[in-house]
Amino acid sequence: MIDILTGTTGRKSGSKRTYQNTKADMTPMVDLGFLLITFFIFNAVISKPRVLELQMPADGDSTRAAESRTLTILPQGNEVVFWYEGNPGQSNMLNKAFISPVQNSLREVIQLKQEKLRIQYGTDEGLMVVIKPGEECSYQELIAALDEMTINAVWKYAISSRDSTDKKLLRAWRP
Repeated sequence: MIDILTGTTGRKSGSKRTYQNTKADMTPMVDLGFLLITFFIFNAVISKPRVLELQMPADGDSTRAAESRTLTILPQGNEVVFWYEGNPGQSNMLNKAFISPVQNSLREVIQLKQEKLRIQYGTDEGLMVVIKPGEECSYQELIAALDEMTINAVWKYAISSRDSTDKKLLRAWRP
C-alpha cells in the first residue's frame, strides 16, 4: 500500500544523512471507489415506467354532464384541435386551437375553462372534457391531448366517437 523508501545522501564533511520518501499506491482506493459506485448503482431504485390508465365505459346509456362544465375537444390532425363548450346539439361555436404549446394552445383553452369554473362555482373540479378524435387524428395527437388532461389536473374526461352534430359543425366551420 504505502512504501517507505529510505536512502542516504553524502555530504562533503563525511556525515551521512538518511531521508525517507513515501510513495502511496492508490490501486486499492480506486478499487474501493468502484465497488461503492457499483453498490449504489445496483441498489438505486430506478423509476418504473408507468402506463396510462384509461378505463373505457361499458356499452349502455351515456353519462349526462352539465352544459356549463363540459368542454368538447375534436383533434383533427396536423396538431389542430377544434373545441366547443357545452353539449353537442346546442348552439355551439366551434373554435380552433393547437396541441403544441404555442399561442392559443389546448393547454390555454383548458386553463381558461377551469378559470371560468373557478369564478362561477368556486372550484374547477366538475370540469368534464370529452375528446372526440377524427379519422385524420394520429395516435400521437390523441396521447398529447390525454397528456394535457394530466398536466392540467382534469380528472373527468372521456374518449368518444364523433357524432353527426360534430361532423356538421366541422363542415360549417369557417376561419
